[in-house]
Amino acid sequence: MEFLGFLVCGVIVLCLIAAVFFIQAKKDAARAEAMRSRGWRYIKGTRGFEIVPKEGVPWSLTLVKNKGKSQSQSATTSWQVPARSSGVVLVGPKLPSALANMNFGGSMAQFLLRALLGEDAGDLADIKEMQTGSFALQERFTVLAETQADADTFVTPALEEALLSTLDGTIILKWRDRLQVRLNRGVWKPQELVDLVEFGQRISRDHQV
Repeated sequence: MEFLGFLVCGVIVLCLIAAVFFIQAKKDAARAEAMRSRGWRYIKGTRGFEIVPKEGVPWSLTLVKNKGKSQSQSATTSWQVPARSSGVVLVGPKLPSALANMNFGGSMAQFLLRALLGEDAGDLADIKEMQTGSFALQERFTVLAETQADADTFVTPALEEALLSTLDGTIILKWRDRLQVRLNRGVWKPQELVDLVEFGQRISRDHQV
């Protein structure tokens, strides 16, 4: 009788696992079809997916799920496009003054940045807080750049308008040769993915190669 109970429990667990995989596969198929209907390629990987256009400006959207985490937990979603060469600028949620004015080239800061950004962290060693844009922008966002000129050039009226209409948590990184929109969460729903692509295209028009 005890063995039969274990057997029943095992069958139930297997059925639940199969149901989860079926639901995820169904969502993935719907996501892929939605991207194809926009003329984009959907490339599924073991820890996420990538979306790229079939033609035109070569942007890419990538979602990477952190190791050992479920879909609803930790993931990173980023959209990027080649951009004109210039200094590095970071625009993100408002930071406390102590953090905004820290030495980003210091060993502790670089250690933390590498955990988030990988080898690109070294390019942020010389950034510091810059005051640019409207008062409304400065209330909600921190702008970090290598020079004031880089910050003023990057924060265009179009970029500011787009930022003020978006949800908190969006990070924009203008690397030396590309522009990246980064969210430290998974974006899974088709419409939210489309919205992210359109947001990236909107803010990058003034900076594309």
